[in-house]
Amino acid sequence: MAHLSALLMPISGFADFEKQQQADRNREDARQLAEAASEGDKNLYFIDNYLRENLGDPNTPSLIQLREQISSSQKKAAIEEINQSK
Repeated sequence: MAHLSALLMPISGFADFEKQQQADRNREDARQLAEAASEGDKNLYFIDNYLRENLGDPNTPSLIQLREQISSSQKKAAIEEINQSK
C-alpha cells in the first residue's frame, strides 16, 4: 500500500510546471483577446465612417447589424465571435 501511495505522489516540481503552463495559457488567451478587440475596434471605426458618409446606402441595415454583432462580442469578450464578424 505504501508503494502505491508513493507512486501516486506528484513528482517534485510538477506542480510548479503546471502552474507555469496555466499562466502561459492565460497570457496567450489575454493576447488573443486583445488582438481580437483591436481588430473589432478597427471594424467598428470603418463601419461608423462608412455609415456617416453613405447615409442612404442600401447596405446600411446589414452594416448596422454587423456593427451590433461586433459590439456585443466585444462586450462579452468572445474572441471567436469577434473574429467571425470580420
